[in-house]
Amino acid sequence: MNKSRAIVLPNKIGECHNIIKRQAERIAWLEKQLFGSKRDKLKGVSPQEGPTLFDEEFNEVYDVRQQELGKAEQQVASTTEERRKLAHERARKNRPEKYLYRGLEERERVVMPEGINLDEFDQIGADTTRILHRDPSKVWVEVVVRPVLRRKSERNNPNSEIVQAPACVPIIGGNHVAADMLAQLAYDKFVNHLLEYRQVKIYSDMGVTLPTSTINDWMHRLSDVLYPLYESQCELVLSSDYLQVDEVSWRIADRPKKTRKGYAWQFLDARPDSRGLYFYYYKGTRAGEVARAQLKDFRGAVQTDGYGVYGFFELQEGVTLLGCMAHVRRKFVEAEGSHPMAAEFVKHIDHLYLLEENLRHEHADAEHIVRER
Repeated sequence: MNKSRAIVLPNKIGECHNIIKRQAERIAWLEKQLFGSKRDKLKGVSPQEGPTLFDEEFNEVYDVRQQELGKAEQQVASTTEERRKLAHERARKNRPEKYLYRGLEERERVVMPEGINLDEFDQIGADTTRILHRDPSKVWVEVVVRPVLRRKSERNNPNSEIVQAPACVPIIGGNHVAADMLAQLAYDKFVNHLLEYRQVKIYSDMGVTLPTSTINDWMHRLSDVLYPLYESQCELVLSSDYLQVDEVSWRIADRPKKTRKGYAWQFLDARPDSRGLYFYYYKGTRAGEVARAQLKDFRGAVQTDGYGVYGFFELQEGVTLLGCMAHVRRKFVEAEGSHPMAAEFVKHIDHLYLLEENLRHEHADAEHIVRER
């Protein structure tokens, strides 16, 4: 046999084995995308199986850094354990033996023994018990009467002066529902998550019959009244130099007896002294022109997930595009089934999360946080 041919054949076989192995890894990854769990949790893959996807240079660097990472992780774990012990002790110390209240009205009731003549007794002490009560909510109707007045001296004058107090300024059209009632309806709907048909049942028990459509109409009109406040909140959030942007999926009921999946955009002021956030909805679309229109004049840092439309901001002058560590972690979780070293990186990221929590507990400033990272 030709010697050169004998050498080439094993090399070809080795290349074929590598190709098959890589294809099997890709197939495993695709099967996980189609049929596997999407939850970001470790699957318990052993790191001793050996790397297959990373090149030798990367593995050498990884081995050098492994010891340093181990020391850092031990320090983070020790700090985390100490922080949790202190938090547990503080929680036990601050836990009240009974319920506490402050600022509530107190109604005192003195209970005397029955069947005795109080004139024959002196009070030498007293036992006091505090019992928490709740008065049921009450709906009431304000009847506003505006008398029409005329001067007595002009009783027989056909052109006498007529005076009357001005009508109440309505919150919404019709002037038959007050601001406190509208505020409670909105609070119950958006904070307490009481749907309108449930509120109808609650008010029915109080003696008020309201159609669901009426409450819905009131909420729409109230939104129109408060819209300038929403615009002010948008301007306040966009004045920040650090925003976090994401699209939130909602079920949209804009069709008879049907709902569809749509999106609302969320813009959060992510600075330590955050001014809050605002949502922006446009036909339920997730298209990139929504974010581009909202941030056309923005200058600063924008943090997003890996959704492709955000790539536009890498080219926008004055804007720094930041990624999300949670989505970086997700990529390693997805690679876990095909490469055991991915589990090690997930553990490193988990230690980074513990470090962040420790720094928040210490109220660390920005420079300290950057240095520790």
